Amino acid sequence: AVTAPVVEAVPRAVGWWLVGTSVSVFAMVVVGGITRLTRSGLSMTDWRPQGKRWPRNDEEWDAEFSRWKEFPEYQRLYAGSGFALDDFKQIFFWEWFHRMMGRSIGVIYGFPLAYFG
Repeated sequence: AVTAPVVEAVPRAVGWWLVGTSVSVFAMVVVGGITRLTRSGLSMTDWRPQGKRWPRNDEEWDAEFSRWKEFPEYQRLYAGSGFALDDFKQIFFWEWFHRMMGRSIGVIYGFPLAYFG
């Protein structure tokens, strides 16, 4: 006699979790492309795993901009070009947003994985 295979029902929430993760990864690729096209990569000089908060005042922005000016990317692409603090704020946003988005995707994927796994 032929018996039907036993199929365990997968909770609908797992499907929504995987769809949400897929959409998040697609958005991450889009933001990564924007980051690359605007030459925003490496505008943040710290690589702390816990992240970096957004500069809150002019002194913090000036310090961040000064640190970045010491890096080869600034010296190769922007030194002597009139690149100002306001320009730096724009590219810093894309790099910061890309990193924060990556951390968020880790949470969007990781917590449900621990729950459903």
